[in-house]
Amino acid sequence: DQVSRFISSFFKAYPDPKSVVDESVKLLEQVLRPLGLWRNRAKNLRGFCEDWLQQTKPLSQMRGIGRYALDAFTIIHK
Repeated sequence: DQVSRFISSFFKAYPDPKSVVDESVKLLEQVLRPLGLWRNRAKNLRGFCEDWLQQTKPLSQMRGIGRYALDAFTIIHK
């Protein structure tokens, strides 16, 4: 399946948030393009990784985190 292949290759290339932050937004856009909405995804993913590494905001206020992601995180990490 396309998403499974994408996720596997993505996490090999970017194993942690720092590796995403160290990448240019333009290259992240190219990598995320097969999923569609690549410009927004690249910006939000990089912004989230920056926020995560700084740990200065609650998860609910980090860039790219909506209600669905927040609920999923809460369920998994209870």
